[in-house]
Amino acid sequence: MKASAISEYVRGDTIAAESTPPGRGGISVIRLSGEQALSIAKKVFSNKLPSGGQFAFGKIHRLENPNHVIDHGVVLVYEKPHSYTGEDTVEFSLHGSPVVVAEVLNELFQAGARQAGPGEFTLRAYLNSKIDLTQAEAVADLIEARSGTAAEAAVLQLGGRLKSAADALSDRLMNVLMLSEIELDFSEDETVLIGSEQKIIIIDEILESLAELSDGYAKSKNIREGIDVTIIGAPNVGKSSLLNALLGKSRAIVHDTPGTTRDIVEGACVIGGVQFRFNDTAGLRAGAGQIEDEGIVRAKASASEADLVLLVRSIDMPDEIEISVERKSIYIDVLNKIDLSEHSEVKCDIGVSAKTGYNIDKLKELLVAKIGNDNITSASVINRERHLVAVREAQEAVACARQLLIDEDFSELIAEELRIALEAMDRITGKRQSEGLLDKIFAGFCIGK
Repeated sequence: MKASAISEYVRGDTIAAESTPPGRGGISVIRLSGEQALSIAKKVFSNKLPSGGQFAFGKIHRLENPNHVIDHGVVLVYEKPHSYTGEDTVEFSLHGSPVVVAEVLNELFQAGARQAGPGEFTLRAYLNSKIDLTQAEAVADLIEARSGTAAEAAVLQLGGRLKSAADALSDRLMNVLMLSEIELDFSEDETVLIGSEQKIIIIDEILESLAELSDGYAKSKNIREGIDVTIIGAPNVGKSSLLNALLGKSRAIVHDTPGTTRDIVEGACVIGGVQFRFNDTAGLRAGAGQIEDEGIVRAKASASEADLVLLVRSIDMPDEIEISVERKSIYIDVLNKIDLSEHSEVKCDIGVSAKTGYNIDKLKELLVAKIGNDNITSASVINRERHLVAVREAQEAVACARQLLIDEDFSELIAEELRIALEAMDRITGKRQSEGLLDKIFAGFCIGK
């Protein structure tokens, strides 16, 4: 969302855009919102415009020639504040033709509306206090959800889960801050509303809640964005076969010739409600040749950046591979080709057969278990970096306030630290805004939402 779009909204413009995906389909929906939405809609609709919450079927025609019908469709009216944006809103349900949509939008623009910017309908919902920033972000997350779990988490946030958690923490911080400021105002009278020990107990509870939010960031971020998994190992251990088995389709070329995979082969699927993005890489070996060596460099880079790494060996090639990458990721030691022997004493996390499918389902269960996807949608969580920055800033400030209370000194600084923490938490919901925050959030939205 460009800054100009926000300033244009302040001027009270009426906006219009297609809200359904562009292209041909059974139906297309055009949304019209703003002060002039009802009067503009009347100019292009053949029948009487229905009351708020009602719909009517009729013809959508040209402004200058009502006899020139563009389409037959349904018009639904929402009167402010009972709409998504909080403004008067009209939605046109038309036949799913790009030509029809373009012509109707053109008539609406000629009648006084303008093209909506990316996410501007949701921006107006936020500015009209229909939702907070976390709920606006949840709208984008729900549209972009790549798995059932991601969609469920977005719906919970859209319902106010994170908003409630952030507001509750803000209220507790405000209460402690008010007590500290009152005591400062009456410092000469030595007024003490609650003792330092009681304040520390309250602050410890706040720190515990902040820690829960902070600790849940990695899991919830993975749910929203998906999990990157890199498959590495020596040539011919069955990495490509394993990729195909996990995806349930032939994605990578499988051949006995070493070095078949020279570049990264990607594939994605949903396991346990979470999207996993797999990267099959070149076999790790020395003296492979210039082209294959480049593939090995990319394999190591992919492993160092992945959330999970499948280190694949085979029962006929059990020697461990030395990998010169930082082990920041979670590694799973997979022994492949287990079908070649009924008994194996090779230590591993799991034995599988990519060829027969043996234990592939158990490997999938292990992948989900490793990311800790237990009850991820039942807790109050943060899933964006800006949330994490704010929570950590609040944690640091509250911890400083706690230490000052223990030292029994610098009462003014205690209040200041609590104020910093409060402002940080209010940035999450949008009660306080940093420069460019709205532009950054709504820039990722599609036009029409």
